[in-house]
Amino acid sequence: MNILHFSSQESEILGLKVARTDRLENFDPRTLVREILAGEFDLCKLKVNSTWEPLFQNLDATGFPWQIYSIIVRNQVDLTQTISEKVTGEIEFIPYTPDLEAEFMPLVKTVVEARTATNYPNPEIDFLIPAEKFVRASALYATGFHPVQRPNGRCWLLRKSQNWLGFVLGNHEGEAFEGILYGILPEYRGKGYAREIMRFLQDYARGQGLKYFENDVVFQNFSSLRPILQTQARPVGTYLNLTLNPLLNWGKKEVIQLKEPVDNLEKALSMLRKAIPDQIQIHEGKFHPVSHGLSADQCWFSRIQTHEKGGRIIFTLRGQNGEFHAHGWAGYLAQNIPT
Repeated sequence: MNILHFSSQESEILGLKVARTDRLENFDPRTLVREILAGEFDLCKLKVNSTWEPLFQNLDATGFPWQIYSIIVRNQVDLTQTISEKVTGEIEFIPYTPDLEAEFMPLVKTVVEARTATNYPNPEIDFLIPAEKFVRASALYATGFHPVQRPNGRCWLLRKSQNWLGFVLGNHEGEAFEGILYGILPEYRGKGYAREIMRFLQDYARGQGLKYFENDVVFQNFSSLRPILQTQARPVGTYLNLTLNPLLNWGKKEVIQLKEPVDNLEKALSMLRKAIPDQIQIHEGKFHPVSHGLSADQCWFSRIQTHEKGGRIIFTLRGQNGEFHAHGWAGYLAQNIPT
């Protein structure tokens, strides 16, 4: 079973090859690396248990730059041990169908743009992609949580007096119904609708005969965390949303035929300096062996400008059969960028 899943909709909008994971308690870094290399992914989004002791050691072991972009609190309600709060019926929950696409997409886009959650920046990727593309990609990703595209997914639009208020996304997972994302338009916030959403989702989960209702909330998003904890939920774990930035598919790739074995960073950087005609200054780097006894005969590399005065050189060493032997990156400062 693969760790990563290709996210085609996000990739199409961002122009990056994006992959995601399900919620992970742990992972094998060698397996993750092989999947990233085989898929030539640019951006990998992981959600990993923050209490897994060797987490950061294993992230470093991948050899790719990584970044934390949010901290998640996982909350759970044991539906067999709690009493359901009655749904007031003040707002309607309309199940999503494809004919509601025209109403749904603007709702998601507006909510995402005005989100109260706090995500830490990812400087390399943020430099490459305009912010509005990330908003569009997030909105399109949200549309995947309905039965038309995801059999276990559920999606409702919220309406009151013929006015659309927001949306709710969720997913059946084992004995639980998981609230993935809910959003309320800015002009309707602060009116108690978030708590009504929690009542509705827990009532829905009970009606499906499920044991738990679960929900993930960004730790700093107090406006969303408060109504969840008011409905008999308790925190049961914390997870980190992380990005790996391999950038393997971005930019123009070039191939060097290897004349001698390259088995360490210094040899790799020396080779890259000779192959790149521009005058550059390499100021850091990382070399990550994938297999022992490096018998690679080709180096594939591309240059990517990830900030105003420089960026990264991404390289992979491969054999004739396409097998990966090593990968790495080198940070560079360009000396000849026009001012």
